[in-house]
Amino acid sequence: MTDVPVSFCNLKNLKWLDLKNNPLKESLAKAAGPCITSSDCNNCAKKVVQLMQSLQDRQDKERQQQLIHEQKLAEKRRLAEEAERDKIRAQKKAAKEKRKLEAKLEREAKARQEAAEMAVTQQKSKIQSPLKVNLKSNDGQGSQRSSCLWSLWLFLAALFFVCLGLTYSLLWIYTGGHMDEKSIEKAIPLIKKDAYVKIHEVQAILEPYIGKIQDKCAWLWKDFKARNDIVAHKINTHLGPYFCSLKKSLSLYWTWAQVEAEKAWIWIKPHCQEIGNILGSYLVMAWHWLEANVPVYADFCYHKCLEFSRFVQTSLSNLMK
Repeated sequence: MTDVPVSFCNLKNLKWLDLKNNPLKESLAKAAGPCITSSDCNNCAKKVVQLMQSLQDRQDKERQQQLIHEQKLAEKRRLAEEAERDKIRAQKKAAKEKRKLEAKLEREAKARQEAAEMAVTQQKSKIQSPLKVNLKSNDGQGSQRSSCLWSLWLFLAALFFVCLGLTYSLLWIYTGGHMDEKSIEKAIPLIKKDAYVKIHEVQAILEPYIGKIQDKCAWLWKDFKARNDIVAHKINTHLGPYFCSLKKSLSLYWTWAQVEAEKAWIWIKPHCQEIGNILGSYLVMAWHWLEANVPVYADFCYHKCLEFSRFVQTSLSNLMK
């Protein structure tokens, strides 16, 4: 007998073992010893069981490592197969999107080409036949512009009265209906404090959303840049000559627009002065009415206007620095 089975590791209660006169392996012979006396046989039993236990542990570890290695290989094969399938799907999807994009670009190119040709023909006809403006059209444009200015004046006046009513409502609420000077002076710091608190609360609520929006915008910008490079290359390849002709026609339109804008400014300039005079007169009338009826509010408005003007001056000076 040269070796003993590994299952000897289960014989934990083995007390005696005699292995002399056997051609044992070197490791087993070293563990067994001479086996001459009874104590030698006892030691042989213990050491052989320990040796078999170590061999069993080693074999278990090797089997476990082999199993882990096989699992890793199987996982790698599975991931490689999934990656290959994803790659094939992505290639099919990219080819489909490319076909759609090329078809869309061809349609847009045809539409732009037709629009450019129409613009060139219209510009040539306009250049050959000079522009004629009659007095009736000037009168109609003047009445239309004056109506637009009157609408702007009404909007500014409504906005002013809304702000005035809101200010009065806040003062009424914070003073408890006591609209004297002392109550107003006590209420103004409270209004400022509550406004600052609300602003900070709104900032705290919107801060995480702002970060998400920034991330989304960054991703969208990268995607837009990549797509824009593709579209720009396609446009430059297929639509270069048409854009050159469009540029010429746009330059002609620009010169015409400059001439018309200069004419419009010459017409609007005196009306702007009239509107400024009207606004100034209405503001003076409102100021005199406030001084005559509610001097406390007039003084309050005066100080607030001074504070606002100082704030504007300091802001402008900081910006200039």
